Amino acid sequence: MRITNCTKKDLENIYLIDKEIYGIACYPKFVIIQFFDCFGENIKIAIDENKTIGFSINGMTNESKEGWILSLGVSLEYQRRGVGAKLLTESIKEFRNKGIRIIKLTVHPENPAYKLYKENGFEDIKRYDDYYGDNEKRILMALYL
Repeated sequence: MRITNCTKKDLENIYLIDKEIYGIACYPKFVIIQFFDCFGENIKIAIDENKTIGFSINGMTNESKEGWILSLGVSLEYQRRGVGAKLLTESIKEFRNKGIRIIKLTVHPENPAYKLYKENGFEDIKRYDDYYGDNEKRILMALYL
């Protein structure tokens, strides 16, 4: 498995993985395309035997030195094999190399990725009961670089 930068041709695979994981709550295709248009050089994909198996969509601003992991997902077939950890490590490394001082993300409290983020130094900043609407719990987390 290897981690590489996303290209426009990878967007369909990112969408399909996101849909596999989140069903009707996945990002619409046009949002993934817009993420690429805004942050393309910061989107990472995991590839195994020429198959896209995971992604990390990262955004950053130069003015505030703040980065966001907007979405990190791994195909169900490849979960719990270290793919998410490798994507996260590469994302953190890239943020650090670009001078980002704080990385933020939101995660559902029951998402297994919450443990991964904690193990990698992310701290809970705030808990929301309705981040995306009624009863849509999320934890805002941050990693200070």
